[in-house]
Amino acid sequence: MKTVSRSITPFLTAAILIGVTGLCVYLFLQIQRVPTVPRSAVGLDGLAVLLDANDIPTRTLTSAQPFDPDAVGLRILPLYDDDPGGPGDFFVSDEDLYLNPAIRPILETVIDRKIESLPTLVVLSKWRDGIRQAGFIHPEFLLASDVVGTSSGFEAEISPQDSPPEDKPREGERDNQGFAGDAGIDQLEFDPVEFGGFRRLAAGAPQQVETVSAGRYGSADLYAPQYAIAPFNCDVMVGEAGRGLLFECLSGGQIYWVLSDPDLLNNHGLARGDNARTAINLIRDLANGGDVLIDYTTIPLLSPGEARGRSLADLLRYFGPPFRALWLAALVALIVLLWRGAIRGVPLVRRFTEGHGAARRTSFAAQAGLMRRSRADGALLKALLKSHLAVLSDRLLGRDIPRAGRRDRLLRAIRHRDAATADDLETAIREIDSLADTAGTDATVPVLARLESAYRKALELS
Repeated sequence: MKTVSRSITPFLTAAILIGVTGLCVYLFLQIQRVPTVPRSAVGLDGLAVLLDANDIPTRTLTSAQPFDPDAVGLRILPLYDDDPGGPGDFFVSDEDLYLNPAIRPILETVIDRKIESLPTLVVLSKWRDGIRQAGFIHPEFLLASDVVGTSSGFEAEISPQDSPPEDKPREGERDNQGFAGDAGIDQLEFDPVEFGGFRRLAAGAPQQVETVSAGRYGSADLYAPQYAIAPFNCDVMVGEAGRGLLFECLSGGQIYWVLSDPDLLNNHGLARGDNARTAINLIRDLANGGDVLIDYTTIPLLSPGEARGRSLADLLRYFGPPFRALWLAALVALIVLLWRGAIRGVPLVRRFTEGHGAARRTSFAAQAGLMRRSRADGALLKALLKSHLAVLSDRLLGRDIPRAGRRDRLLRAIRHRDAATADDLETAIREIDSLADTAGTDATVPVLARLESAYRKALELS
């Protein structure tokens, strides 16, 4: 006989080609996909890697995850919304999406809650969504200035929130220390932090990279530097009196910082000049030895004075209302299942004590009990006859005999050995076949006795 051998080389080659093709398609789709904000040009993932490499523990937060607020020395809160809490813009075409100024809308009240709960560096927004989707910078992607003019010279109306406070607040108003005026010492009311009043001061044309001073932290190379003017409760740390790059603000007894140009910290700007070194010096000074938390979330996460960390309470809250009723219902269902399984099947103890076949015998016993309770003694007797004939057939004829005509062959085999036994068995078979399934014990018990007698005699013949 000639043996035909097949080589696996064609199959292996086809598998490799399919794998390489799939990998190429995957890489192509990844290249074409618009990156998420943290990984885009305006994200801060690069800053997290840079800080970790310089022994400043940094964690990125993109969703509501547990963290230890006591270990956080500085929360960096990048804003991707030119008007927090504003109504937003409506876009009707894909081209308009590139000019979307609110990449991640956030409420101003959420910013207030974040400032109140942790030492926070707020990074103002500078770019539209086009820089993320296109992957390159363009003057059209810059946000418009909040004031009339350019960074070199501007003219803006001073709003009430930008004007210095009066020496004596009017009744019902609060002064810049956060307390109500014209009230007794026992009626002083704490004023919560309110973020706002900052106005972006964009650079004028032509847009280009400029080297600006970052004070004691170093220098920064920024494309179209964005400065800001701040309300009265902020001092300029880096910049001039009329405009600033970094501010330290005090409101309601809480200190926070504001960086007007995000290109000092984001993925796009860190690669320029000494921006990386300047960013490290700045963050290390503001964090004051603590960990850094880069917070992309647009929800408060923490209330003032609230601790957030992993504890047993985080697990136990899943067992409180309304989950408690669900757990109790699941426990009851499990107990019922185990109980019914132990009765209808076979307990593990019986499986070891009674050996192989214990489960089958228990199943037959359960089936018999069900038939007796349903008063189906005739059906029960027919099932017993079928089981007896199967045992006799295996012993006298073997297991390879076809099912068709097996009963006739079995009776002929028994008749060759003992004709009387064959007659008794054949009589019992006819009587059982003639019984109704719902036959009572008065009709089934005599037939059962004759069947068992003939069955034992037939077993002795094997």
